Amino acid sequence: MILGIDASNIRGGGGVTHLRELLRHAHPEKHGFDEVIVWGGRRTLDQLEARAWMQKKHEPLLDGNLIFRTYWQYFYLKRRISDSSVDVVFFPGGLIRPSSGPFVSMSQNLLPFEPEEMARYPLGLSRLRLNLLRRQQLNAFRKSRGVIFLSNYARDRALGYMEAPSFRTAVIPHGIDQKFFSAPKIQREVSVGSGEVFNLLYVSFVGEYKHQWNLVRAVRTLRGRGYPLHLTLVGAWNDSGAIQKLQAALDEDPDYSRYITILKDVEYNHVQEVYRQSDLFLFLSSCETFGQILTEAMANGLPVLCSKMSSLPEIGSSAVDYINPLSERDVAEKLERTLLDRNRRQELSQLAYSRASQYDWSATATATFEFFRDAIGK
Repeated sequence: MILGIDASNIRGGGGVTHLRELLRHAHPEKHGFDEVIVWGGRRTLDQLEARAWMQKKHEPLLDGNLIFRTYWQYFYLKRRISDSSVDVVFFPGGLIRPSSGPFVSMSQNLLPFEPEEMARYPLGLSRLRLNLLRRQQLNAFRKSRGVIFLSNYARDRALGYMEAPSFRTAVIPHGIDQKFFSAPKIQREVSVGSGEVFNLLYVSFVGEYKHQWNLVRAVRTLRGRGYPLHLTLVGAWNDSGAIQKLQAALDEDPDYSRYITILKDVEYNHVQEVYRQSDLFLFLSSCETFGQILTEAMANGLPVLCSKMSSLPEIGSSAVDYINPLSERDVAEKLERTLLDRNRRQELSQLAYSRASQYDWSATATATFEFFRDAIGK
């Protein structure tokens, strides 16, 4: 059998990481696949390691913008599938244009299925785009023989928009790169007035459902009580409304740079160094399909305070403590309680490390290729 992968909508970030790690750990021959063909742009294909069973097919149109990529899907993909005698096509980007053949799609964006989270965006183009994306995703699901979800929560939310879906589904979480694994962090005493700085970390882009501003204010409150805290915020600033909220929280103290470090551009290959320089990780997202950042922090053996919303309790289970990301007061109270309980922080470090070991890319690859085989009944 031959598997085709449409990587036309996979351009960077978590999408490329998933595809790269999936193919790095895959053994297609064990599941009846003799060949895997990947159609993509140069930037995406260059990040995939060569394999004897894989053909990387560069499509120049896929180096262009969304218009060129959509044109390629509509007018070239069907021909590519036919010419290569492909048995099944995988769409990791989740969008399927008119074509032919058995398909497997993947849901990696929960936001269009969370109306409460969509409402955080003002009426206008952003909201319209999310509604359109939901329709496109649901249309892709209906065309598919099977759909892969990253969590039970994400599957239930998406399928809640459909009546009696006829396609197969599977929940297959992402794995964690071994480079992120580090022994559980040895915890030390933290108290009011102590001199040694305690380093907090939050990794995520600045977005409406990420709530960094509540953490900034909570940290300022605890510093006012004498706790020696330093917060590092890692992630791109590309959502104007959320940026205004975060900047307003920062500007409440003109000297915030003394205890808050902002890193807008850290390469993925270097982010683990930031984890290892930290003492405790916080994650305040209220909408997550899976929470890859959470699992990477857990793998680094950091104690974690995490949002109690969306899929995150499913992913973190009992290995993290939970907070209300919408409440500055709750964030401050739970953070203070954790700071004062060294034994609990040590326990959380060990639990997080153990939980993270369950997210394995080899297991992800095996389950995914088994699903490809089952979806076409061979």
